[in-house]
Amino acid sequence: MLPSSPADLTPTGTTDYHWSPTNQRAFLEHLAVTGIASHAAQAVAMSKNSAYRLRFRRDGLAFSIGWEAALMVARGRLIDGLMERAMEGYEETATRSEDGREITRFKYDTRLAMAMVQRLDKRIDGPCEALPASSLVFARIIVQDFEAYLDLIENGGGAAQMSL
Repeated sequence: MLPSSPADLTPTGTTDYHWSPTNQRAFLEHLAVTGIASHAAQAVAMSKNSAYRLRFRRDGLAFSIGWEAALMVARGRLIDGLMERAMEGYEETATRSEDGREITRFKYDTRLAMAMVQRLDKRIDGPCEALPASSLVFARIIVQDFEAYLDLIENGGGAAQMSL
């Protein structure tokens, strides 16, 4: 089961210096929770650049589809956070220059929320630069049972088993 927040994620501590099935799964789990490729790569002690290289290699097709699915999973978490921030506001503390007192106020940022939702909707509904259209369909299906897909990746179910 995916952790509910980035705080619940733990680095793999792996000594693999290649994209093993275990590293791929851990990367995709972290990406699904955080939505940030550099954080996911750091969690598996790999570089973000090597993750992108694997994503665009022919033998990285399963990883690439999983990447898109992970971002779709992360989208829901992001939208929830943005909706909370837009609806409830957020606390901001500032120091007054006149007397040095700290003041706290609530701010609302609905433009940010709407901009993010529109951007992510375009990504899901529109073309994807990383995948052909047929593979994007698979990513949308994978979101329905992301955990099972991670099991497939971890068990070596990569591009060799996917003939797209």
